Amino acid sequence: MADGLTGCTVLNAVWTVPDDVRDDFLEVVQMHFEFMELKSTQQGDNELISYFWAGGDIYEDPIDMDSPKKEGMRLVLHEVYRNEAGPRHHWSESETFAPALQDMMARGVQIEFHNNLKVLKSLWD
Repeated sequence: MADGLTGCTVLNAVWTVPDDVRDDFLEVVQMHFEFMELKSTQQGDNELISYFWAGGDIYEDPIDMDSPKKEGMRLVLHEVYRNEAGPRHHWSESETFAPALQDMMARGVQIEFHNNLKVLKSLWD
């Protein structure tokens, strides 16, 4: 159904990970996945509709996938919640990850969070 996710709340984070930190960061990704699997609900006020990590190369020209690759890896964390209560609850439980994130940032990982976004249009929910 088109627009079935319209109005849902999205948390999105873009991570730029240097090559020398890649394996350690992927361990943090696995820890976060296990945490989310344990703590998330598929119904109720804090319903998590979708959760995934995507990752890949960084290109000199981000539009041209045939352009030369740059050093590092880009990862995107994508979480879709039924409403704003979901990510607010998630953040309240995520304090355990603060030390790992601070360590990764000290080692050169760059993070850009996009929090409390609203779905404007969607296909095939």
